[in-house]
Amino acid sequence: NRFLFMVGSAYLPNIQGFCDQVARDGMFFSPPLKSVAVCGGVADGIRAHPEFQRFGAANAARVQFFPVIDDDALWEIKDACHAVMLPILTGGGSNLKAAEALSLGKWVIATPMALRGFESFADAEGVIVAKDRQTFRLALAQTLRKPALRISDASRKAREGLYWDAVFAASSLAKQLSRL
Repeated sequence: NRFLFMVGSAYLPNIQGFCDQVARDGMFFSPPLKSVAVCGGVADGIRAHPEFQRFGAANAARVQFFPVIDDDALWEIKDACHAVMLPILTGGGSNLKAAEALSLGKWVIATPMALRGFESFADAEGVIVAKDRQTFRLALAQTLRKPALRISDASRKAREGLYWDAVFAASSLAKQLSRL
């Protein structure tokens, strides 16, 4: 089965973003089968949140939670997912989840806040930027029915530029460190 994927820590903006953009008013955009995988510390916070619990049975029928997951299993889920969702509405930080999502080469449904720092990818193949909850949920529903994403070589190369080694090589940090 095709499924949507989200991974994150128990950081409150991760929980609130998912509950507002995805779980609020029920996850009825998805068929009543496991079509969403939520991994990491964010899982327990989402499961306990009032917005998720309001339609608890219906939402639970659609979500598989992996609150504790090892790296191998996480990579298997990333490889198998159909799309990555980035429902972040607030917060700060490095936004590494956006870079990780983009580098997978899968469909990405994101809020504008989730793509901060990666705005140059907003129009990239397979990236859907949803500016409000209704658009976000519609994009999730439509993406579940789309074929697997096939990105061009140029798009893949641009996304590979997000890996740490490429970012480090493009920065002046190596030169600065060698001077020390």
